Amino acid sequence: MANTSNVNEGIKQILTNLVEQSKSCDYCGCFLIKTQLELASQGNTLYQFASAQLASIEEIYADYLSRLYNIEQAKAYAAQLMTVIFGIRTYGYQADSANTITQTINALLPWLNEH
Repeated sequence: MANTSNVNEGIKQILTNLVEQSKSCDYCGCFLIKTQLELASQGNTLYQFASAQLASIEEIYADYLSRLYNIEQAKAYAAQLMTVIFGIRTYGYQADSANTITQTINALLPWLNEH
């Protein structure tokens, strides 16, 4: 995000890269998300670590988004973004899912085209 003309463009590039990764025949989703999903019922140290790392990523998105939006809106958009990323990382295992994922990104994150 730091190397783009604006934050939203950087986020779009990240999402595009995730969609492109999902097209790969050797696609492998996010280890942190898999860990969190697998260990949620246990709540052990590894689960807590994965959750903290994902929360840290969300804070980074919120920080960047606060350059364009007030802090409350930035936090809300960061949470929306993380929800979409979780979805991409999970739905990406479906065969030929890239078009559906792209349409979903556009439907769920219309604010990406505001700035």
